[in-house]
Amino acid sequence: MKIMNHFSLILSLCFSCVVFAGTQSKVDIEEFTVRAPIPGTQNTSGYLVVDNYGNQKVTIKSVSSNVADKTEIHTHVMEGDMMKMRKLDQLAVPAKSKVTFEPGGHHIMFLGLTKDISKQQSIEVIFTLQDGRQLVSQAKVVSLMPKKEHSHHHHH
Repeated sequence: MKIMNHFSLILSLCFSCVVFAGTQSKVDIEEFTVRAPIPGTQNTSGYLVVDNYGNQKVTIKSVSSNVADKTEIHTHVMEGDMMKMRKLDQLAVPAKSKVTFEPGGHHIMFLGLTKDISKQQSIEVIFTLQDGRQLVSQAKVVSLMPKKEHSHHHHH
């Protein structure tokens, strides 16, 4: 009988851990795209939505990739009449909310590209959170260059 009591205690402790882990913050990276760089440049930018479904604020401490010397979180700020880009050391995502990374606002900068990403379908980016967890996300590489359309119309 004593063994059963120990087993029940262990089982209930394990169940408590599972329930507690389930209430931890839930974060998703959505709609992640990275612009193929303009020919001759070594930098590009990425845009996404960070969705925090959890009940606690989540802080992104850093981002990294294997396609650039540096991968950083940036934002734009107005200084006088000038819009300037600034590196952020971290970015908080409030509980039950989304933060959108978009042109003219927050974005991911890939500085000193070490690979030609214009020919890749996607790249892997790792987001490190304040609690040490890492979110691995695939960013779709998109071109800014207009695609040449093949016209099947005959002009007279």
